[in-house]
Amino acid sequence: MCFKNGLGADLNLKECTIDELRDDELLFSESVGRFIIETSPNDLDMILKIANKHDIRVKKIGDITNNAQIILNGLKGNSVKLNLNKLKNLYDSTIPNLMEI
Repeated sequence: MCFKNGLGADLNLKECTIDELRDDELLFSESVGRFIIETSPNDLDMILKIANKHDIRVKKIGDITNNAQIILNGLKGNSVKLNLNKLKNLYDSTIPNLMEI
């Protein structure tokens, strides 16, 4: 969504309590029972209510922003700011660079 709409994100993983996971593993690894969803702020209370009804642990980890950057406050106190335009260029050029075209 960030690439498509030029939106950024402000993420805070400090409150997550996943033992022995690096920040990138928490955000991108596939694991049974862990999902990251994106929703309108208007729907957050409904999602929390449904999750609570089914005894599902939920954590809000961030907000979408109008800044073209992703700010990641990590589990171990590290903070990273990523420029969205640079990230998109890296993403778009990965396969051509690997194929040397």
